[in-house]
Amino acid sequence: MREERDYYRNAVQETAAIYWVLVALAAVNSLSSLFGFVGGMAAQRGMVVFFRTLYWIMAVVTLIISVSFFIFLLVKRNLLLENCIETTQGRPEYANENVPELCRSTVTTFFVVFGVLVGVINSLEFYFATVISAYALRLKRNNQHNQLRTMEQDHPLTKNPY
Repeated sequence: MREERDYYRNAVQETAAIYWVLVALAAVNSLSSLFGFVGGMAAQRGMVVFFRTLYWIMAVVTLIISVSFFIFLLVKRNLLLENCIETTQGRPEYANENVPELCRSTVTTFFVVFGVLVGVINSLEFYFATVISAYALRLKRNNQHNQLRTMEQDHPLTKNPY
């Protein structure tokens, strides 16, 4: 009984740490998205560049955290499998099932789906980071072009004498 209580206490502590890391990431991502939204609507290059930098940092951090969490779960795979077998072994719903094989296929399916989701979501995040970088570069290019044209129009030698 004591071992089970210690297991759940450790699991709760690990889960709480992961939860607060994800909350912090979501908060930073939300603030950077606010900068990006305001900067994009106002076409403020400084805000968009700040958003671009922060978004790239968040994309890399998210990639590192999601891959490390996936590796952490792979390391704990046997523990997940044992916990699944212990949880479902005595239940009447699974009386006619081969519980170890059912748990093994469920855990394998979970890892396949989780791995695909990690890959797809991180790919989308890097795609959007590339789009944001292209927008910031285009905003910079357009801003420089407008400044040059304004200087040409204000220069006294470029005035049209006609």
